[in-house]
Amino acid sequence: MRLRFRLAILLTLIVLLSVPIHSDADETPCIIMTKAGEWYIIGLNGMTDTSEVAVCLRFDHQLTVAKRLEVQESFAIENDLLTNSIYYIKNSSSVLCTVQYEGVNEVLFGETRARLEITSDNYYVHLIGIQSDATSIEFDIPPSFQIVLALCSLVPFFLLMPDAINDLQMQLDTETMSKGVYGRILSLLLPLLSIALTLLLLGGLYVF
Repeated sequence: MRLRFRLAILLTLIVLLSVPIHSDADETPCIIMTKAGEWYIIGLNGMTDTSEVAVCLRFDHQLTVAKRLEVQESFAIENDLLTNSIYYIKNSSSVLCTVQYEGVNEVLFGETRARLEITSDNYYVHLIGIQSDATSIEFDIPPSFQIVLALCSLVPFFLLMPDAINDLQMQLDTETMSKGVYGRILSLLLPLLSIALTLLLLGGLYVF
């Protein structure tokens, strides 16, 4: 009796072990919260073979439906015209995965991100990494403000070197006065030439 019971248990274990175990995690869609300006690298691993595909995509929900989703490399996008929220990423022969736009969700600090669910019939889908666009910030300084910057740049010079400026002025006055009448005329013309040169430089800036 005990032997039959043990044989029954052994057969049951053999049957259970021979049945393939199906994981629900394989069917779980890859959910990503996308932000405009970020590229998301999606990995696709074949269910029946060892093929691997990497798709780099980005999504901006503020654009029109046809321009929201963008992919790199040699992949194509087909939009489901009935829903306007489902996109098919294809290669030259078949559909690789389906991207479904699930609306906008609010994350930390009030930031809004688009929720995407990515599924595939032939591949296991997972997120590999995120890349941000390299953006450069350009500052456009108005010409009127350029004059203010030019004048402000002279302030430290006059504040830190008053003695040197006074000594230089006294030296110039001494040299010009020692040359007689022509030196006196030159000492009178130097301030006027400095003012004229300053006005000439400022006149080269277009102030609107």
